Amino acid sequence: VRIASQVLTTTNRFAFKFMDSELGEKPNLSITRTYVDDVSVNGRLIAVYSGKTHIAYSSFNNVRGGTGAVLYVFGDEATISFTSITGCTASADDFGTGGGAVGFEGGTMKIHYVTFSGNSVDNAGGALKINRAIGGVVEIESCLFAHNFAALTGGAIDVRNDASLTVSATKFISNQAGADTDEANSCWRSSNGDCGYLTGICAIGT
Repeated sequence: VRIASQVLTTTNRFAFKFMDSELGEKPNLSITRTYVDDVSVNGRLIAVYSGKTHIAYSSFNNVRGGTGAVLYVFGDEATISFTSITGCTASADDFGTGGGAVGFEGGTMKIHYVTFSGNSVDNAGGALKINRAIGGVVEIESCLFAHNFAALTGGAIDVRNDASLTVSATKFISNQAGADTDEANSCWRSSNGDCGYLTGICAIGT
């Protein structure tokens, strides 16, 4: 699938929305070998409310939208693997509070072998915002976060509200946040967000 040089105008703040059917059936969404480049959306490209979501072997470049411009996950399970998300730009709106590329509200999300590079947000979480995810669990392994920017905190990742984040074998290179401290530039957590399980991390620059 190829989506390029498009302006996607929506009325419900999502270009593609996935949720339970009227019969309560949960969707299973698989996105593979998909290329998205130079796309603007007045909201976020993909929103997942329930079910299982798997994104692999894909590329999302220069997506412009609201917070979590590429993907916003609200619950159940999501996996992103062998994918690049680069140059995406998000502006805070009345729906979300951060995440230049990906926003997460609950459930379980696994991110493996993904490159987040050059993404930015005018709020928190230059690449990824884990927000209001009561009991939510995010696992990041063998990824690269490089040159992402957040105007407030979490140049690469921002963690809030009892969410649990595990990061392993991952590189953080020259991410930057407006707060401009070592913690804020790579992975920022609020007082009750858990960003404590970091192993095999290589942080270069700020």
